[in-house]
Amino acid sequence: HVASPGQPQPLCPNPPTGSSLEWTSSDPSISDDGSKVAFTTGCYPLSDSYVVVADLATGALVDVASARQQAEPSLSGDGTKVAVVDYDGTLGSTIRVYTPGSAAAPVVVGAAWAAPSLDDHGTHVAYLATSDTVFGTGTTPVVVRSSVPTQAGEPTKVSFSGAGVPNAASDPPAISGDGSVIVYGSCASDIVPG
Repeated sequence: HVASPGQPQPLCPNPPTGSSLEWTSSDPSISDDGSKVAFTTGCYPLSDSYVVVADLATGALVDVASARQQAEPSLSGDGTKVAVVDYDGTLGSTIRVYTPGSAAAPVVVGAAWAAPSLDDHGTHVAYLATSDTVFGTGTTPVVVRSSVPTQAGEPTKVSFSGAGVPNAASDPPAISGDGSVIVYGSCASDIVPG
């Protein structure tokens, strides 16, 4: 539901009458001007979940992709891009940046990562990665930043210690509108400025 001054507006259809399926929606992310909302929707007990972008002015719903194992959308501030976690079965999870309503292929940001946070124009994304994918060892969640769509070079490590892997996990990050500042929580006592 979208709550604005007035009545809440449901965004998902109800299951068909007599259906044993239970529809759920979660992970909402809204554009800066409030005109679009990205969210995860799906039905239980099926394992399908997918990301949809709703245009609040027209009521149109756009599937982000045909994949049916998606979650954790982060809509860019301008509402033109959405970063999602695609669960690729045995391959783990991959963060991809889509342009809703476009036939353009998504930009693959990285594998085995979660909790994306996209900047205002969809040019930078901060996310959690396991330390083995970033540092080659361990499974500690750490924060990294990547450029979209160029993917030039390696992702920038944001949460790290003098020895590399921090001694405790980082929480999901948030990125500023211009992509220059990333905030996150951490219980690590050995994080160093980077």
